[in-house]
Amino acid sequence: MAGTKTKKEVAAPSPMRYLPLMILLALVVFVGAVVGFFLLSPPSLHYPVSQSPGGCVPGTMENCSIGSCGGTSFCLADGTWGGCTWQRVCTPGVRDACIQNGCAYAYKTCNQCGSGYGACAPPNSTVPDSG
Repeated sequence: MAGTKTKKEVAAPSPMRYLPLMILLALVVFVGAVVGFFLLSPPSLHYPVSQSPGGCVPGTMENCSIGSCGGTSFCLADGTWGGCTWQRVCTPGVRDACIQNGCAYAYKTCNQCGSGYGACAPPNSTVPDSG
């Protein structure tokens, strides 16, 4: 069969051929998502003092209390007051040793708020804790 032409087999296109196009498409989708996020997201909440919707200026702080425990409340970004919080340093009612020169000489009791200790007192005395 001399004279018959055979068809050349064509190889499937390599995926590497489309790599630059896929990278460009991914970049366009990413940039579109970022731009869409910033265009569609709500504007920053920066209110002038006279236009604060919740009654306070975002970022300000005010003293507050819950019962006899004093703390601080912060004005949130939406112009409303956050909860009253204070630093808790101990467990209310728990006694800890007062140390001097490496030895325990007395005890101090954590106040009812957990924000600090009362005065150091010998084990057999009763000293009221400070609030």
